[in-house]
Amino acid sequence: MVRWLTPAAIFSVAIIAILLRRIRRDTGGRVDTRYFQQVAWTFGAGVLCLTLAHLGGLPVGHPLVVIPSALSTYGSAYFLTLFAYSFPRDRPAPPSLRVPLLAVTGLFIASTVRMSLVSGREPAWTLLYMLPYFTLTVIYVTRSWRLATPPGERRPSAPVTVVQAAILTPWVLSLLAYGALHLVGNARLPSWTDLAQCMTMAVFVVGGVGVAILRYHLFEVRVLLAEAMVATAAAALFATYLGFVAPALHPILAAASTSSLATVVVAGLPTFLFQGTLDALERLMGRTGSMIASGPSPRGVLERVLSVTSTMIDPDAVLAMALGALHEVTDGEVRFLRHGRTPPGDREDMSDALVELVEQHPRRFYSLDHAPELSEALLAWMQREAVHLLVPVRRDRALHGVLLVRADGLTRDATLLCTTLAEHVALKFENFSLYTRAALAKSELADYRVFLENVVDSLPVGVAVVDPDLRVKAWNRVLERTTGIGATRAIGSHYFDDLHPGLKNAEATATIEALRIDPTRVVHHAAMSVATPTGERFQDVTVAPFRDRLGQPTGVVVITQDVTEQVRLGRELEESRRLAALGSFAAAIAHDIRTPLTSIAMNVQILRARSNLSESDREYLDIASEEITRLNASVAEILDYARPIQLRRRPVAPRELLDDVARTLAPVLADRGIGLEVQLAGPEGSPPPLADERALRQLLINLIDNAANASARGSTVTVQADLDPSRLILRVADHGRGIAPENLDRIFEPFFTTRPDGTGLGLAIAQKIVRGHEGEITVRSETDRGTTFEVTLPVAAA
Repeated sequence: MVRWLTPAAIFSVAIIAILLRRIRRDTGGRVDTRYFQQVAWTFGAGVLCLTLAHLGGLPVGHPLVVIPSALSTYGSAYFLTLFAYSFPRDRPAPPSLRVPLLAVTGLFIASTVRMSLVSGREPAWTLLYMLPYFTLTVIYVTRSWRLATPPGERRPSAPVTVVQAAILTPWVLSLLAYGALHLVGNARLPSWTDLAQCMTMAVFVVGGVGVAILRYHLFEVRVLLAEAMVATAAAALFATYLGFVAPALHPILAAASTSSLATVVVAGLPTFLFQGTLDALERLMGRTGSMIASGPSPRGVLERVLSVTSTMIDPDAVLAMALGALHEVTDGEVRFLRHGRTPPGDREDMSDALVELVEQHPRRFYSLDHAPELSEALLAWMQREAVHLLVPVRRDRALHGVLLVRADGLTRDATLLCTTLAEHVALKFENFSLYTRAALAKSELADYRVFLENVVDSLPVGVAVVDPDLRVKAWNRVLERTTGIGATRAIGSHYFDDLHPGLKNAEATATIEALRIDPTRVVHHAAMSVATPTGERFQDVTVAPFRDRLGQPTGVVVITQDVTEQVRLGRELEESRRLAALGSFAAAIAHDIRTPLTSIAMNVQILRARSNLSESDREYLDIASEEITRLNASVAEILDYARPIQLRRRPVAPRELLDDVARTLAPVLADRGIGLEVQLAGPEGSPPPLADERALRQLLINLIDNAANASARGSTVTVQADLDPSRLILRVADHGRGIAPENLDRIFEPFFTTRPDGTGLGLAIAQKIVRGHEGEITVRSETDRGTTFEVTLPVAAA
């Protein structure tokens, strides 16, 4: 049987590994659990090293036997002392304990190894090295016993008692065994003694303490029974394997290889089956738990709740279903206390004191079964409120509330169901909060988008956003109004090909190319001529880069500002300056001409008055007198144009004004074979415009005279007046030869005329009078079909 001690040792290491996996999964990152895991790994490493030494046939005094044995013995004693200090209050051992004890452990290991290597065996008095560990362990276990005993009870809970017994009993047995062996004399002991002793300690300590820890963390009795049944069956199979299969398999493998390799293969074969055994154990545990447990299965309840609430958004509905499920499983009272404003609704809030207690010692749950781990204030509160289980509903660091369970005999599955549902509810609370914030952010973003759109639409300039492919992404109302193109049509269209084909000229192409080379460049074009539905307009165009939220250029912003009025006013100002200079110059010349012209006229009249002149001389003098009169009229016209206009505004009756002008010009026009037609339109009772009647009379006379000069004999000049409450419109139309297109832009220039006997000031004076009345004069003309002058005067300012 000694030959099969090695497979048994390997099997015990595998069992330790399985137990540690279960502890790590079910107990979380507790400090006392980490100490116990270090105890188990130290034992396991010692057993594995001694097993390899035994396979190699090494003697007891060999370094590969002495060193692992010393490290395993003193290392496990060190960590077991720290575990006794920490369990069950989960307190980390202070440096004042860990550092001196580690130094002493190192000295004990070095001393034991040195003496064992020198003498070939471990001296009997090294047994005294274990007494400090044993003494500290007894002290800490006694203190834990006292602290873990609830008030009014004689002893602590069963798991704590089992842990303390599992710690002390192997110590006592080990000291007795070591003492007995040393009395016999370890020089005569077989080589497998250290392996057997280490394996026995590992199984007792790790197995007993591990099972007790699992039970302390609500590892249910029914599960322990199920695992015990499976473990017993596995032990029976392992014994059958050792008794029947292994003896037959070993010679076959030894004949094919070596005896040592055959032993390793035969011993390691069951190890590969442990994972499958553990999975089968877990499946059997679930089925066994379902068969043993009374009432609804927590796992089934959890699956039902998760499947129903997975798509729910309302956290209050999820919470109500979770509370119902917990009541169904625990058969007790389950309540929820809210912290903060999630979930919405009328629910009881946590007290500030309870919030402080929960935040000071954050845990997944607080149970009266774990009374030693609870703070005195929280334990007193739970006992006073008769709360057996308190589970925080927490997501990350956000505490949404707590679940209170008042029920006796809570199983591990019920507790895990509470914690799982609490996490699920917390997740729903967090999702609801995120959903609410997202909805609010979406609403605010929509409002902000509308605000920005209103800002852009309220700007007095046109704004268009164009992507790198020259596709329009935004189009404000000013552009809709000025271009006649709606945003629905504009967005997505090509800026030039679809919307402004007339603007795709060399200048626009150069701008596009410049922006492609340097996307950060800002290009400005002043007073560009643009064809619009209302006629030619002038716009200042600025092209600037459009950047995304990362600051990268993703297109351009085209800003257009209508400056037609400014261009018109600028041109008028420039023209006024030019005309003023020209008028001043003409006035100076006219003044210089008028004085000698008056003298010439007087001398001609004196000569004409003489009686001894022949008829031919009188005719010559009459011609000179007429030319002097015509020249004098031209000079008077020049002086009149150069003189600043001064208006005397009075109510003017359009009908009387037209009739007076017609009476004055009708005889003159009749001599030239030209008819004159007067028309008056407008609602009755319209208020008369305020204007300078003399200036308007001169205006009409100049326009009618100009029309008559362009008309052929037998034609008619039409004068029409339209009066409404806001404006007076005067039209003078003829059916003459018209104005050449190349002369239309120059007809209002002073001294520009196509008549050989004209001064070129009639239309210039007419324009001056219209502008003085803050009106507008326009002309439409077709060659050989006639010309129409239209004067628009505001009534209030007329």
